[in-house]
Amino acid sequence: MHSILFQDKIAISDICTFQDKLIVSTYQNTLKVFEEAELKHTVDLPVSLTKICQFRDKLLGISYSQGLLVILNSMFTIISIIPGFKQPTFIYSNNKIVIITTLDSEILILKEKKYQSNIEEHLFEVALRKKTQKVSTALCFLQERICLGFESTLSVFDNKLNEVLTKDYSCCINSIASCANNLVIGLINGKIHFEDIQNFEESFAFNSHILNGKNTRIFYPVTQVYFDTFLLSSGYDGKVIKWDIANKKQTSIIIDTNKFVRKFEICRNYLYCLIEDDPNEALGRAFQSVSLIPL
Repeated sequence: MHSILFQDKIAISDICTFQDKLIVSTYQNTLKVFEEAELKHTVDLPVSLTKICQFRDKLLGISYSQGLLVILNSMFTIISIIPGFKQPTFIYSNNKIVIITTLDSEILILKEKKYQSNIEEHLFEVALRKKTQKVSTALCFLQERICLGFESTLSVFDNKLNEVLTKDYSCCINSIASCANNLVIGLINGKIHFEDIQNFEESFAFNSHILNGKNTRIFYPVTQVYFDTFLLSSGYDGKVIKWDIANKKQTSIIIDTNKFVRKFEICRNYLYCLIEDDPNEALGRAFQSVSLIPL
């Protein structure tokens, strides 16, 4: 069973966990802060944040349309707005560095400044910048390495943005997750690939988000994978599935709706799912909700 935190045609841009709270970013220039099932704060912003993530005790967000990096403290007060990012698409952090990718195929590594002459203006600076041939579709960290999906290609970079490994897949990469020396790749055709980064020859794949009909076998895109002590995947078939990696089979379906699971987050012992009616609807028209499921 899942309970709905809220639902509306609210145009949710992203969700993330931050200090045991769930943060919901909307295209209506607000952040909604939840503790378990309770709405604690609604924070008004000067811009809408397209993607958000935690960096230590700060909440970071990017504005795609205005090219901004917005930094908030633990009280959800803006402490810095940094311009100059051309159509940023993703932001990700391992609490050491911050990665931003852009629509014009750039990868940016940001680091905190060692000295801050004016803390109100800048807390981060661009340490490295790399131009790639394609726009990234997914990213994560694997220990000290940076893993990015470029359409159907996985590229692994060191912390100097030197490419050290690549692998091609049959279709577009939708999501990447990591644990120890292993990567899990979720593809748009509904398959999940499990990779040993030290030995790609030992990799394997299994079918995940599929609709089995009388005469059909339709794959739904894997929208997200999570890999820690267990593997979770979500898809446009409206399911979040828990997997047994060793036996390459699912152990349980945590949530099954007739809608589309766009993203999920784990906080404490709860799973939060961002669900929408139709991902092909125009922005702001799809009916969206965030659900809370005990794990």
